[in-house]
Amino acid sequence: MKRNPRVFLFGWIILALIIIASPTFVFAQALRTDGDALVVRAGTTEGGDIATISQQIVIDGVVEGDVTSVTGSIIVRGSVEGDVVSLFGNVTFEADSIAQGNVMAATGEVQMQAGADVAQAGAVFNGNLSDSGAAALLPVEGNQTLNTSTRVILAVVLAILATIIASLLSLIWPRSFASGAQIIRLATQRALGLGLVWSVLSVVVVGGIALLLIFSLVGLAVLPVLLLIAQVPYLIGLAAIAMVIGQRLNLHGPAAVLVGSLAIVLPAIGLAAISLPAAFVWFYLSSGVGIGGMFLLRSTVVQRHSLQF
Repeated sequence: MKRNPRVFLFGWIILALIIIASPTFVFAQALRTDGDALVVRAGTTEGGDIATISQQIVIDGVVEGDVTSVTGSIIVRGSVEGDVVSLFGNVTFEADSIAQGNVMAATGEVQMQAGADVAQAGAVFNGNLSDSGAAALLPVEGNQTLNTSTRVILAVVLAILATIIASLLSLIWPRSFASGAQIIRLATQRALGLGLVWSVLSVVVVGGIALLLIFSLVGLAVLPVLLLIAQVPYLIGLAAIAMVIGQRLNLHGPAAVLVGSLAIVLPAIGLAAISLPAAFVWFYLSSGVGIGGMFLLRSTVVQRHSLQF
């Protein structure tokens, strides 16, 4: 029986991630508790990492490693030498608390009282995309609010980068994007459906890998790189859907992609002035159509080659 080497490669990658994660995948559900919370009491020192699934964590003493909770919130009154991460809760630093590493509340907020000394050798990542928090990809100090001008500036910078990269991609692979644009025009609904499926799978896969990284020896430092890599397909999709828009304006090649990209990112900038989540949703939905078109192009090419044999 012929074996697919890609399956084995994928299996080895998953195994490697598990091995990397396992040394620090130590859950502290059984450590000292105060009611429903796990407490590191004042005057005590915990060596290594502390992690819980659902328990709230309260740090009154010193933790020499990372502090992580999946669904519980974290309150720091003492000192943490590593990263402090809560995926589905808030992270609160009270007065005179110390955190030397990175700090992240993936879907909640990082709250800091006056006198807290946080992220001495790292950054604060606020997962709340509303005005009461900063975008996760934008390191900020504390629970800083993103006002309208800050949101617009961030959107403009990202829009310029996306437009430049999409135009360069079309310059490198002009025929591929032209073919992808043709398929999008012929099967727009299928392209949109595939784009939505890709987005859902991306969230699941990136979220799973991020969870492993947060609990692993690698830690939070690799997470921004992972998020950047996850944007690559959307930049390819932007180039494809931009080609469709540009061709409808009687443009061709990189010029079509440039103008088409502007037609997509300019509304995103306008939406960012109102709501960052709305701007991201618009961009990812639009680029998702392009991703679907490129998938259809790939499947068409594979089918054509298989028929030849």
